[in-house]
Amino acid sequence: MPSDYVQDIIKDYGGGQAGKNKLISILSNHCINEAAVDHLLNNNYFNFISERKKAITEQLKTNCHVRNILEPTVEEMEEALSEID
Repeated sequence: MPSDYVQDIIKDYGGGQAGKNKLISILSNHCINEAAVDHLLNNNYFNFISERKKAITEQLKTNCHVRNILEPTVEEMEEALSEID
């Protein structure tokens, strides 16, 4: 489970809030913020992905000056998922 892995990393960084803060400071360079880490700690992968998507979108808008981020339609997402199955 993600929470087990993330908790092990936090322990490797000294544990507690200090270890978590160190992990967050590293992951923030990869568009993974504190809320996303919290979702991993709660094994909520879909909310993690949603939170990371927000962070990536914000980075694209602020650092890459991308004005319009296109969202796939429901049909496009369903088609992509059907190709995976």
